[in-house]
Amino acid sequence: MAQEYNRRLQVLLTEDQFAFLNDLARRNRRSVGELVRHAIEHTYRPSVSTGPLRALSTIGRKTYLSSGS
Repeated sequence: MAQEYNRRLQVLLTEDQFAFLNDLARRNRRSVGELVRHAIEHTYRPSVSTGPLRALSTIGRKTYLSSGS
């Protein structure tokens, strides 16, 4: 079953931040919203099976999307 999104969030970004996210989304054929949801789930809400310390150790690693660098 598909996830139902029913809450909206408005965030102000710098031009550079938005350009980075927009380019990343385009290169990975994802929406900016999908990138943000993924970051929330994998950075701030790690799965129970991962464990909090292991999850913290993965912050900053390129595990899902390629930033091209």
